[in-house]
Amino acid sequence: MAVLRDDEERLVMPPVLRRRSLLILQALAAEAVRRGYEVRAGRSYHSRREGGVDVVVDGFAYTITVRQEFPQSTNPERAARLVVELDHGRTNRPGRWRDRKRATLEDTLGVILGEIEARALEDAERRASEEQAKEEREIRW
Repeated sequence: MAVLRDDEERLVMPPVLRRRSLLILQALAAEAVRRGYEVRAGRSYHSRREGGVDVVVDGFAYTITVRQEFPQSTNPERAARLVVELDHGRTNRPGRWRDRKRATLEDTLGVILGEIEARALEDAERRASEEQAKEEREIRW
């Protein structure tokens, strides 16, 4: 987190939103570590306006990024909104959470980590299925 915090080339947005983005990522990272997962510096990003971390569950890495949803908006309410995204990978599961009038991203942090855990379970099942299919192919040879 310190690397992201100190990197002025990442999370390019108003200072208040940058601080909030860092706090959201810090809360996600702390809870992930509490649950026994590894957290490491995020991979490359699509834009200077975003930053993130990777959460590793059972050998599977999931990138969580945060960015300003409407950086060009002149409406202060819209410009203050953030969005958290979880890379889709090999799933069609939901992977984007946004600030809304009735709920903020801080209210959904548990849901985001729950989604990572659900994806890790899916990925582990897929890996086991692929290994079983590979073994069956080898037997047939």
